[in-house]
Amino acid sequence: MILTNNLPKHSVILITYNQKNTISRAIDSLINQSVLPFEIIIGDDHSTDGTWDIILDYSGRYKELIIPVRTEINLGIYGNMNNLTQYVNGDIVTYLGGDDYYLNGIFESLNEYILLKKLSIIEDKFFFESPIIKIYGDGIKSLYKTIAFNKYSLFQIFLRGGASAGIIGISKKLFFELEPLNEDVGLWADLLWVLDIAYKNIGHKNIYIDKPFYCYSVGVGVTKSENKIKFSESFLGVTKNISKTYANILLKKDIIYIQYLEYEMKYKLNKKINNYFKFLKYHILNYNNLLNSSNWVDGFKKFISTKIKKLIKDFIKIFYNKKIGSS
Repeated sequence: MILTNNLPKHSVILITYNQKNTISRAIDSLINQSVLPFEIIIGDDHSTDGTWDIILDYSGRYKELIIPVRTEINLGIYGNMNNLTQYVNGDIVTYLGGDDYYLNGIFESLNEYILLKKLSIIEDKFFFESPIIKIYGDGIKSLYKTIAFNKYSLFQIFLRGGASAGIIGISKKLFFELEPLNEDVGLWADLLWVLDIAYKNIGHKNIYIDKPFYCYSVGVGVTKSENKIKFSESFLGVTKNISKTYANILLKKDIIYIQYLEYEMKYKLNKKINNYFKFLKYHILNYNNLLNSSNWVDGFKKFISTKIKKLIKDFIKIFYNKKIGSS
């Protein structure tokens, strides 16, 4: 392994809550890197399952590397992230979830690109992206990468959910200009945060490394199925924030895309026929307005077939009941 003397100092913010079964894997993926980070700030959000004991064991063995931080009460994922900002002392900031992990070589690659692009870790605003590896509960892995750079601006890509989880390093100058995550809006606060990154980096540099490092566990944490209602409700609040905050740069196609997602969420919350047809309308209007056209086609087929089948069943039921009643 290579220590960080005379190299950019990498600060890792590792957030965790009740992840005793995965936290060791996350920490190990950092301490076994070819180039070590400058500091690993581990924020335990008042775990109750023994996660904190594991963190203390690691921090005892790696005192000069690991900074353990435990909240006195549970702050939630975004409150935890905001709380950890004050501990950052490095030049490049990287995030990691306690149920995720990094493949070897991330900090070595970041250093190589900083030299290659002649970036100033003091003066320049920039961030790094790379593809992510999604890991599903059955162990199946898939590669997810940002596409359509020529068709959309980076802000528009992030708005459309384009691999924002693949942000693997943020320069100190950009990092400390970012607004704290908006805890009031709920589970979609991270969308506002990545849009803030893209917006405040307009005119500056973002570097895409076409090699995956971040391994993301799908279907755990805030993406659990029991949070789907809160997820939808949160998004409806976030869209208002986006429309107001970024009114000066939103294009017509961005507004149409936001409306498409709004009616999708509204339909998920209330399956009224009116919400369905409005969602269908904006789905059609967003043809060729998504990052991947196959997503539009697949979503259209699935949504149409499911809903039409239900409408036919409802019609038959109503018709049958009327026939029985008149006989």
